[in-house]
Amino acid sequence: MKKLIVCLSDAQKALRQVTEEFSDRVRFIATANYPKKIDPALHSRFQTLQMDSMDKESILEYIAAIIEIEEIEIQEVQDIIDVVDRFAPDIRKILNTIDENVDSNNILHASTMTSSTAGEEDWEYIWTREDKPTLEDCLVLTDYVDMNNFERFYEIMYENHVALPDVAKGIILISKYLDRAKRCANQKLHLDACLYHIFLMDDDE
Repeated sequence: MKKLIVCLSDAQKALRQVTEEFSDRVRFIATANYPKKIDPALHSRFQTLQMDSMDKESILEYIAAIIEIEEIEIQEVQDIIDVVDRFAPDIRKILNTIDENVDSNNILHASTMTSSTAGEEDWEYIWTREDKPTLEDCLVLTDYVDMNNFERFYEIMYENHVALPDVAKGIILISKYLDRAKRCANQKLHLDACLYHIFLMDDDE
């Protein structure tokens, strides 16, 4: 992790030098999900524009327009609403989910959207998005943990430990529960218990 941070710092210093060298000839545009992670010296060389997330109604209208343009056939409007409800405000995720489930005849198969996109990918998304995950967010996805992928679920939490309610205690709990999970027959139950422990911060073992 320390090496990664150093590399990112060096990269930002290099970018700062480039912007200084070519500032009289080039206009630079940059985007960031986590502006606080940008070096202040580099940050000061840009004019900052805060772009807020679209609300669900606007996202739905935008997605509906794309579906119409692409002439995608849908069975129920509710299928699209469900996808928007699930992934908003991540428009790219919504579009990718729809695209993955459109067949060669341009028909959207909603029945496959949950099974093909849920699970580990969604788990990683809620732990890496800008808004910190909630207990409710996590519990929705524990149905997808099993003996084949449980280690990855814990690893994703650890890799994104900055999103934990209490980083120090959360890391300790993840370590304990991962060790116990290797001997557990019900991975969903075990992960649920870990999440309740992390988010409710109950000191009882």
